[in-house]
Amino acid sequence: MRLQLTIIEIFFYKWYLKTLNEEVEKSYHCRKPVWSESIAIGSKDWIKNISHGLLRTKIIPILNTSSRLEINESAGMYSLTGGSNTKREFWKNRQKKS
Repeated sequence: MRLQLTIIEIFFYKWYLKTLNEEVEKSYHCRKPVWSESIAIGSKDWIKNISHGLLRTKIIPILNTSSRLEINESAGMYSLTGGSNTKREFWKNRQKKS
């Protein structure tokens, strides 16, 4: 069992902790509302396909404003939005198909 770290491992560990602390201090981290408020999120083609037949919905592009440390998609992401009745109808229909 190896207990000692090499100089490179120590240097990396110190750099890693310093970088994480700097990023946390300079950014306000919270979940963006679009992830909870959308009916679905995905590529434009996928959203168009699953929203077929739903009334009163909008497809809205999600602008990538995340920092380099956040998980995000490089491809265009779109949000399918609609009222609470539309959301209920969408998920009710999706459960029937499962």
